[in-house]
Amino acid sequence: MTVCSNSNVLCSMSALCKTCDVAADSSLSCMNTFFATPTLAISALIFLATINAIIATLSFDKLVKELHRNYPIKWEKLGSPCGFIWRPTMIRSFSRQDARQQLLWEISFGSPPDWVKSDSKLIRLCRLYRWSNILGLALVITSAFLF
Repeated sequence: MTVCSNSNVLCSMSALCKTCDVAADSSLSCMNTFFATPTLAISALIFLATINAIIATLSFDKLVKELHRNYPIKWEKLGSPCGFIWRPTMIRSFSRQDARQQLLWEISFGSPPDWVKSDSKLIRLCRLYRWSNILGLALVITSAFLF
């Protein structure tokens, strides 16, 4: 074991440094830095992305469930969309993907639908879903710049 010349961390320079893939006998020094071994950054981004995806999925499913429960005529007019996880008991499959996709676009990028504007709980769910999408985009951009 030798001490890395850049970070003062022990690394095995016997044949090949395991953290930076630099040969021990080369003129290059071991680059044992945060970005050379981005394990912590990758783990943090994966954790945040997972939590974000769960929040987005659950908030959208709750919106669709409330639409089905409180506005059944509007729900049928929209093509009877299902959530990602939730679906009404009368529907046996998740075959309403076109209706779900259309509702996703409407909630994500349009102004809040009329049925959302009438209920403060639904407004909060809609905002949560939109902010989770913004956070997801920020995580993707951060990942692109770091790696």
